[in-house]
Amino acid sequence: MSDRIDRRKERTKQLLHVALLELIEERGLEGITVSDLTQRAEINRGTFYLHYKDVPDMLDQSKMAFLQGFKTLLAKLDVASVVEKAISDETDPGMVEIFAFIAENADMFRLLLGPGGDSFFGDQVIELLKEYLYDKLPFWQLEQARLQIPSDFLIAYVSAANLGFLHHWLESGMQQSPEEFARMVVRLVRVGPIRLGQDMPS
Repeated sequence: MSDRIDRRKERTKQLLHVALLELIEERGLEGITVSDLTQRAEINRGTFYLHYKDVPDMLDQSKMAFLQGFKTLLAKLDVASVVEKAISDETDPGMVEIFAFIAENADMFRLLLGPGGDSFFGDQVIELLKEYLYDKLPFWQLEQARLQIPSDFLIAYVSAANLGFLHHWLESGMQQSPEEFARMVVRLVRVGPIRLGQDMPS
């Protein structure tokens, strides 16, 4: 019985999630009401309130679930392996897993980053990239001395540039697989800090 109830709850949440994404795409995030969502999902308002307080609460829960999944994958990424493989023009499986996760959640990611989405979402993604990936790379002090630009500015620039690259992949319909996209990212990175980092003393 509990399994059936759980499946029903998940189905209800999925219907609401799809309805929310459709409405954001049609009219932007502002002004979407519980009535809008429940009518689109064809469920009653009482069912909605069993899961969420209001529309912002629903959006926050969906967004935080995505960010937590993204954070978990970043945290287990072996940065040294990423760098080592990139030098040889190879992709680390952990990178591919991250892009596959983003592809699975592409609709939400794209809409939240879009003009009618959540203006803070991109900042949250960038902060995770900086905390779990770019802050761990060893090239920034050398780049800072060479370019005379503080390392935190360099990290901010690379993080934002990669978010834009990722957003374009989603907006263009993900014609490349997660593996192919990871390879493009590797090649971009190789012409930048990794190439310089190969000359760093061990």
